[in-house]
Amino acid sequence: MRWPGGERPELGRGLVVASAYVALGVLGVSLPAIGDFVALLWLPSGIALAALRRWGRQYWPFVWLGSFAVNSWIGGDLLAGAWIASGGTAAAWVGALLLRGVRFDTDAVSARSLWWLALPVALGCSALAAINGSLALWVLGFLPASDLALGMLGWCLGDAAGVLLGGLPLLAVNREVLGRPRAWSRRFELALGFVLAIAMALSHDALAFAGVDLGVLPAALVVWMGLRFGLFHSATLATTLAATAALDLLYHQQGEAVRDFEQLFGQWIGGVSNAAVAMVIAALTATREQTLQALRLSERRYRDQIELATEAIVVFDVGAGHFVEANKPALELFGMSRAQLLSSSPATVSPPLQPDGRESEAAAAAYLEEAIAGRPVSFGWEHRRADGRPVPCEVWLSRLPDPERVLIRALLTDVTARREAERIERENEQRWALALEASGDGVWDWHIADGMEFLTPRLKAMYGYAEDELANTPHALDSRTHPDDLEEMQRAREAHFSGASPSYVNEHRIRCKDGSWKWVLSRGAVVSRDAQGRPLRMVGTHTDISERKQTEELIWRQANFDPLTGLPNRRLFRERLQAEVERCDREGGALAVMFVDLDGFKEINDTLGHEKGDQLLVEAARRIRDELRLIDVAGRLGGDEFTVLMVDRPEREEVEDLSRRLLDAVNQPFLIDQQRCFVSASIGISLYPDDARSVGELFKHADQALYAAKDRGRNRTSYFSRDLEAATEQRVRIARELRSALADSQFSLHYQPIIDLRSGVLRKVEALIRWQHPTLGQVSPAEFIPVAEQAGLINEIGDWVFETALTQAAQWRRSLHPEFQITLNVSPAQFRAEDAYLARWLQRLRAEPLPGRALVLEITEGLLLDASASPEQRLELLREAGLQVSIDDFGTGYSSLSYLHRYAIDYVKIDQSFVSGLERDPRALALCKAIIAMSHALGFQVVAEGVETGGQLALLESSGCDFAQGYYFGRPVPAADLPDSLGRIEQRLWSHSAAGAP
Repeated sequence: MRWPGGERPELGRGLVVASAYVALGVLGVSLPAIGDFVALLWLPSGIALAALRRWGRQYWPFVWLGSFAVNSWIGGDLLAGAWIASGGTAAAWVGALLLRGVRFDTDAVSARSLWWLALPVALGCSALAAINGSLALWVLGFLPASDLALGMLGWCLGDAAGVLLGGLPLLAVNREVLGRPRAWSRRFELALGFVLAIAMALSHDALAFAGVDLGVLPAALVVWMGLRFGLFHSATLATTLAATAALDLLYHQQGEAVRDFEQLFGQWIGGVSNAAVAMVIAALTATREQTLQALRLSERRYRDQIELATEAIVVFDVGAGHFVEANKPALELFGMSRAQLLSSSPATVSPPLQPDGRESEAAAAAYLEEAIAGRPVSFGWEHRRADGRPVPCEVWLSRLPDPERVLIRALLTDVTARREAERIERENEQRWALALEASGDGVWDWHIADGMEFLTPRLKAMYGYAEDELANTPHALDSRTHPDDLEEMQRAREAHFSGASPSYVNEHRIRCKDGSWKWVLSRGAVVSRDAQGRPLRMVGTHTDISERKQTEELIWRQANFDPLTGLPNRRLFRERLQAEVERCDREGGALAVMFVDLDGFKEINDTLGHEKGDQLLVEAARRIRDELRLIDVAGRLGGDEFTVLMVDRPEREEVEDLSRRLLDAVNQPFLIDQQRCFVSASIGISLYPDDARSVGELFKHADQALYAAKDRGRNRTSYFSRDLEAATEQRVRIARELRSALADSQFSLHYQPIIDLRSGVLRKVEALIRWQHPTLGQVSPAEFIPVAEQAGLINEIGDWVFETALTQAAQWRRSLHPEFQITLNVSPAQFRAEDAYLARWLQRLRAEPLPGRALVLEITEGLLLDASASPEQRLELLREAGLQVSIDDFGTGYSSLSYLHRYAIDYVKIDQSFVSGLERDPRALALCKAIIAMSHALGFQVVAEGVETGGQLALLESSGCDFAQGYYFGRPVPAADLPDSLGRIEQRLWSHSAAGAP
């Protein structure tokens, strides 16, 4: 159940309220009534009001229950009881709300509270209850229409009397403000007053004397009781007298109903007047005594404040012409005893003239007139001590409230120490300003409260202004501060003003007179504050830091931009990419990352030199940048690797269109020092969020896609896919497994025969490495050799191949033929290694001992164009050791026969792509014949690889080719199987010769 007051009431208290209502209601019914139903004194109304006001509206159900019980019992009708109970308790509820709204204090009832209780509550709410109850009785036939007006009046007066006589004592029963302790200590006097008042009320006929009605004597006792003992006891006595009068009236009326209005009003006035008079007088008395007590307490507090104050305080009586109060600090200030100071006046404690030349007496009189008029006055004043020494003070005058005298309180503060500190501060500021001016800094002095800022000539000259060209206001510099720097400058000021930072430090730009911007370091500090801590004055300097800022800008650019192309470097590009990724995370966007690598740049760089290569990179960067949107970002990771960031949710079509335009732009000829150069581009693309959601993954996936583009032939675009990721993981695994392959003896060499076409004998083989992994199985060299080169393992593997082939060559030279020769493939990474690498091979060759002709080193023609590999020098070194050199896959690279004559070359190997087309393509045959003829002219022997048919072999023989190898003769075999395969090869050659192949 939800109760009206919001809280569940105490059941015991509620039942007591209901029971008291019923009991007093039965008593009220026993008194004279109007029409047998309207009681002249209805004390339950006071019970209802007091209960709802003191304990809350949640007790309303109990009040209603008591009212319903009494009224149903009186009229013998439940409907009438419910109707009257609802109206009466509702009126009590309204009365309680009114008392709560005016803050009726149940602990200290005042005259104001009594007024609200008597008129708006007692009479107003009683009128509501009377109207409701009388109408209920009339409608239900209990009250004739002729008695309706009289019934309403009687009901209203009876309820009002009940509120005053029954409600007030209950409302004030907690504690009396005055009189209660005094009353209980005088029990005999209190009891005697009650007995006399009751006796007088019962003997009203004997109180007439000499024709004068002395029936007011009981009321006089009520007033005396209020003055003597307080409101609670006077109200209790008034209630007692009213009850006595009611019982006496009952006795004389013998239960007859009241029919006469004058009789009704007289009886009600007689019953209520005693209580009303007593209440008013007691409340006024209480109010007066409260005021006197508050005044005495205020005087005590005021005296305590004066004595405990740390500032000097004196009180001057204008009428008496001397001081009447002085605390201890005031006696110390003037150096006088209390008696001396209290006999003095403002004139006697002041010199004749003030430091500004004013007469002290006249100036003091003017200040006193202002204070007498009620206006607070503060001013500086110089007093004189008893020993004649002057004392500068700050003085605050105010008038004290006193009905009899004109008293002026003066609060005096000795400012001697402050004046001395200000003097020292001024001297220090002057020295400081001179020192700062000497250091070259400009000085500013901001008087914040006055809105003035003084700028030294040096500061104005920093910005090109004459001394009279800038106003002495903060706006003069603030209005010339760069707009981008204003917010941060203001934050720094506020932080110092509020005490969050010990000093003000800020770097910003200020526009000079010539329109240029100058970077300055502004430093300062608040040197004075008011009593509330607000800044009053701030002093600081401006230091020209333009040169330092230029240096910082240069350092920043060097740290974030590629010095050659001016593009963002790897660091800045990653930062911008990270920022875009975070923005896309927040807003749900998308972006694309491209890795752009220049194909063939290394050859250009090696042949033309690094200076020309740098020019090509600059031009390539310009072309890439020109193809981008304004919102996109290009960067250079290093070497010939560029990056592109497409932002703002690029569509797949936009990405593809940009990649095509980038390929076209790079494919255009580069004119470097009047020389046309050609390169292409390979592009790898990763997308956010489809491919990755972090910067690291976007870079990794774009790099994987770039690797795929180069692997597929270059000059193309490749998008990242999960298949590429799997291939990358495979390469990573291969790189990891390669590190243990040598130690675990997983490598082996297979040998493919090379046939001397002139003699038809087998005196040469090519050593081909094979890797048999325990779990991966047979791993192709095309798969693991590039990984070994990238992982830096190729030199170690190459050493093993060299050692194995060298040992095998020595064995076969002993067992097969003294001139047996093994060809080894040498990786470009091995050939570019330091000189000590090849030197170790040559040393090992000499230690075997074995002639150099036992081995042929096979290199790619691209190495001949690699200036970093020093090919000419190293090939000459190999020739001196007797080693022969073969150019592998001739015709697929960038060299030419005319270029080869510069180097120590022994063999040229025709690539199998040309050999495979000999039988069906006359141009392939013509090309092979041309290579053979020109090689012979230059002194080279020719080896054709990839021979798979007898027809190919016959054409090569007819073209004069020197050697051939391929599956036609046999697949590569382990060293142990080679001697057994010699017979099969010779049989194949005999059959070929016998067939007379052309």
